[in-house]
Amino acid sequence: MESKKPLIIYGARQVGKTYLIKEFGKTEYRQMVYINFERTKEMQGIFLQDLDPKRLITAFELYAGIKITSEDTLIVLDEIQAAAQGLTSLKYFYEASCKHNVIFYISTTNLIMCHCIGKFLYFMYHCIGTCSGRKKCL
Repeated sequence: MESKKPLIIYGARQVGKTYLIKEFGKTEYRQMVYINFERTKEMQGIFLQDLDPKRLITAFELYAGIKITSEDTLIVLDEIQAAAQGLTSLKYFYEASCKHNVIFYISTTNLIMCHCIGKFLYFMYHCIGTCSGRKKCL
């Protein structure tokens, strides 16, 4: 099974990002796990224990009450910047050669506040689709 990189979607609030991805998830996947970290307070501390993607996937399964499979489950993490260490988890999903389909949402108004990780997000957004290996991107 090939390694999958997380998709990062960022943009202004209230322009339809969530609607489009939810519709995409409904039509292209058998099931979808959607977590909005601004609205789901009990999930905001999920990244504090560690940033191991396997443990996080298990936590997402427990939250959603479904078994997440890499073949037919879309994982959508909306407003990830609202969770402590949420933005940092991006690089662990990237580096771990994750087999799952993961989409991270970040509102641009909040992205400005997270300038320390901004270069990493820019790197992820512009390099993942165009580089065949990480060494070419560095």
